[in-house]
Amino acid sequence: VLTGTDGIATVTLRLPETPGVVTVRATSGTLTAVTFNVTVTAASTGPRISSGGVAGAPLSGPAVRAISANGIASVFGANFAPAGTSRAVTSADLVNGQIPTLFAGVCVRVGDVRAPIFAVFPNQVNFQAPSTLTTGDADVRVISGCGTTSEQVSQPERVPARAATPEFFYFSQTAEGVNPVAAANASTNQPVGGQFTPVKPGDVLTIYATGFGETDPPLAAGEIPSAIARVKASVTLTLNGRAVPASNLLYA
Repeated sequence: VLTGTDGIATVTLRLPETPGVVTVRATSGTLTAVTFNVTVTAASTGPRISSGGVAGAPLSGPAVRAISANGIASVFGANFAPAGTSRAVTSADLVNGQIPTLFAGVCVRVGDVRAPIFAVFPNQVNFQAPSTLTTGDADVRVISGCGTTSEQVSQPERVPARAATPEFFYFSQTAEGVNPVAAANASTNQPVGGQFTPVKPGDVLTIYATGFGETDPPLAAGEIPSAIARVKASVTLTLNGRAVPASNLLYA
């Protein structure tokens, strides 16, 4: 670990859940090593994010373990909400017409910004990365009892932040990892592919995905679009390994 300009080097110690003594030893060149002990007395009852527990909400195989502005992601762990909690945001939960950042007593903080939340379970929260997210790394935290005097904050889970993290949504997950993408006939709105109606040449399809990055005009995280907002970056699509002509990509 390198020191900062102030001469201080910082690391994060993630304690085990099993009670006991953890020994930490710090060394630097020829300086005398320093050792100290940390005693774990009991497992935490507060929210806890699993190691590597932040991933794109569609849960591709392998998982997309990065986030991008306005992309939809999931955080996995324990003690996020009371046992038996199963809440998904409905129109009645909107705050000033936007997805709430405090839902079912839970908040997700990405860096210093609360993220809009779509669903809360004891071991999973689905959220939208803030539109202010910049590339680099971001700390994700889950807060239970958010906004109360007894709120508890999880340890941070550091996640890569990218300009885009494109990922399809799926109708189902298969053991071999080849999943039928969530798609519909744009004319009939009926689901297609997989166990649904096959597609044929000439069909216009809507395929659902997330993480395509910045749009024009820009949208704030949690905002429900009322008009077209195209992805600014170039988007390509392949079908059975063959590129779909750009003229056939009507909107992203």
